Amino acid sequence: MLVNLRNLVIIAASMAVSSCGNNSKLSPLAYNDSLVTQQIKVVDAAGNLQEVLDTYVKQDMETVYGRLRGQINLSKAKTEGFGDFNGNQIFKNATLEFIGVYQELTDKEYKEALTLLSKPDSLYSKTDEARVELLYKEIDKKTADATEKYRQAQDAFAKENNIKFKEAKK
Repeated sequence: MLVNLRNLVIIAASMAVSSCGNNSKLSPLAYNDSLVTQQIKVVDAAGNLQEVLDTYVKQDMETVYGRLRGQINLSKAKTEGFGDFNGNQIFKNATLEFIGVYQELTDKEYKEALTLLSKPDSLYSKTDEARVELLYKEIDKKTADATEKYRQAQDAFAKENNIKFKEAKK
């Protein structure tokens, strides 16, 4: 079963963020939020694709796949447009790496899954089903690894810039 990417978004979005002042033009909080917004948009778009893959409706899958590719390109461009923060580009680069993982997944695993799931029922085999399950496991692993690496980069940025994360009330 696929990891629900929306849960990853909820984890990122459920953190209430507060920070101390900074002399930068852009506060550390605003910088963090701007980068995380791009990360969340990509995760949301991938979650939408995962949901539509379960429908086996080729046209819908292709449409949402195209939206994911578009969001990746848009988020990548917006992230690249950010400068460093007080001479440090580590969190920006981590965001680009995170988006890059999703770009690779889109170009490989998601594309192959879409191709297999688009087959007519009469041509869809047990071998195809097994391959799709393997692709889903690869997607799960890669997204979990990318999310953990991104979280670590965000935590390091927060610590360096005195941003405090606390769990949001549900």
